[in-house]
Amino acid sequence: MIKVKITDIKTNPNNPRIIKDEKYKKLLKSIQEFPDMLNKRPIVAFTDKDGKYVVLGGNMRLKALKELKYKEVPIIVADEWTEEQKHEFLIKDNVGFGEWDWDMLANEWDVEKLEDWGLDLPIDLSVQEEDKEIIAHGKLQETFLIPPFTILDTRQGYWNDRKRYWKDIINDNGESRENTLANGSMMSKMNNGVSILNPVLAEITNKWFGLEKCNTFDCFAGDTVFGYVSSYLGNNFTGIELRQEQADLNNERVKGFNAKYICDDGRNVLNYIQENSQDLLFSCPPYFDLEVYSDLEKRCEQPRNV
Repeated sequence: MIKVKITDIKTNPNNPRIIKDEKYKKLLKSIQEFPDMLNKRPIVAFTDKDGKYVVLGGNMRLKALKELKYKEVPIIVADEWTEEQKHEFLIKDNVGFGEWDWDMLANEWDVEKLEDWGLDLPIDLSVQEEDKEIIAHGKLQETFLIPPFTILDTRQGYWNDRKRYWKDIINDNGESRENTLANGSMMSKMNNGVSILNPVLAEITNKWFGLEKCNTFDCFAGDTVFGYVSSYLGNNFTGIELRQEQADLNNERVKGFNAKYICDDGRNVLNYIQENSQDLLFSCPPYFDLEVYSDLEKRCEQPRNV
């Protein structure tokens, strides 16, 4: 590596890589904030017939350095390369051969910094003014628990740790409806034969699709999990539950939260909430014949403009 006067090096007119205004501004900022990076990643150039250096790798960096009034620039000279190798380098230097681990970036890195450094994230976090009231810059994990562009792997330690956390504070083991799952099915041997909503799934549903301190509703409430998690996170929750003993048990568990369970048929939804009053509707409807949930007769009134 050598340092040369910035007036002795020129951009390569045959470089097919361009950078748009917003990314260029971020490049300028990154050089200003971390100038020593240039010494570890110098511009690659070759010498032309006039004795001038021509950029092979780092066209936009050179442009930015000129705008920032740099007098010298570190370069590596590749005069030993053939013309074919120079053309090959022009392309390969701008090609990304790998893929980003989005989960790692979301969990371990600051989103605002990633954007400032020029990384294109697969979700939009900043364009709308109203979004800024919902999504604070920072690690996506802090906002969403699990980033909203990930594959849910319930075998991971973080998932199971969070599940244990919720189970310990909710303490809902389906006591009022043991052995309701159909005999002979694989699920009938799990959770005392009761289907219980995964609390981590309930949490990320609220975080991904809800708003801060919003109104949430479940017309087939069943266990306490969704209502407990949603109200624990600061939301106002209303749920409809067919069986009185389950509704009573749920209301006891969410006492002190902004949550309530109403005993009725879930199809009578408009008897309890006004139209367009809810922000997040969660539904986990009956599982046909997989779960014998109740032998109560239908309690549904004539639907009203549902």
